This record gives sequence, C-alpha cells and structure tokens, in this order.
Amino acid sequence: MIDALRFSMYNEDPNDVKKIILNYIANKDLHNKITFCKSSYIEDDEQFDKFAYLLQCKVKDINYRDLLKAIGNQDMGVRPSFGDYVFFINMNNNIVYHLYDDRGLDLVSSEISSLELIYFKYGDWILDYDRKRIDKTFSKSY
Repeated sequence: MIDALRFSMYNEDPNDVKKIILNYIANKDLHNKITFCKSSYIEDDEQFDKFAYLLQCKVKDINYRDLLKAIGNQDMGVRPSFGDYVFFINMNNNIVYHLYDDRGLDLVSSEISSLELIYFKYGDWILDYDRKRIDKTFSKSY
C-alpha cells in the first residue's frame, strides 16, 4: 500500500512532465490533486531547476506496473521510458521505495523494524557492495 507518490525532475518543462505523469495516474479524479513545487540551485555558475510533484494516492489509483516498467526501461532505449526520480511512499510503515533503474532499487525507512521482514525474506537480493553495511544494521537490531 502506498500513501503518496513523488516525482522529482531536473530542468524539464513542468507542463511536459505533468502530461507524462498523468499517463500513470489511473484515477482521473486525482489529476488535479498533484502538488507541484520548484526549487533552484547553482552549481559551477549554472542554475538548475528541480521540480517535485507529489500525489497522495493508493495503489489502485496508479498504473504502477506500467510506471515501474517505464523506470526499468530508461537505460534500455525501449519505450515507454521514465528516467527521473520516482518514490513510492508508505507513511503507515515509514517506507520509501525507489526503483532507480533496471539494476535495482532502494528501500529506506526511519525505523529498522519496518524493513526487518523484507530484509529476512529478500536479504539474498542485496547487492554485494551494500551487504556488509546492511547486514551490520540488522544485526544491531537484536
């Protein structure tokens, strides 16, 4: 179950991005409920704009399978493709799910207990370069 969906984009036309996002919102009643905010930062004397879109929703409100497939396609040259940051947020369990591309995802939480069942069930999926740090985190919880 998710409570919110967050899309973050850099230097994109907000109107174009919103049109893309709407393709993945199955519940048409939510199309006008997307919250938008913009922030800017300067790096090496160049200004960059960051746009964030937040939608409070439930799983049934979005075409999550299509969205996840599009995220996985981003480096493959396959359409549909969605290449920026998308976060599925479950506020009840304090879990954020971020599929970054076809190679993997991040699951984060402010509470170790929220991730324990996932860790023990899918711990063999953890990438080797993260394994020691993550194993150490969960060994401390006992």
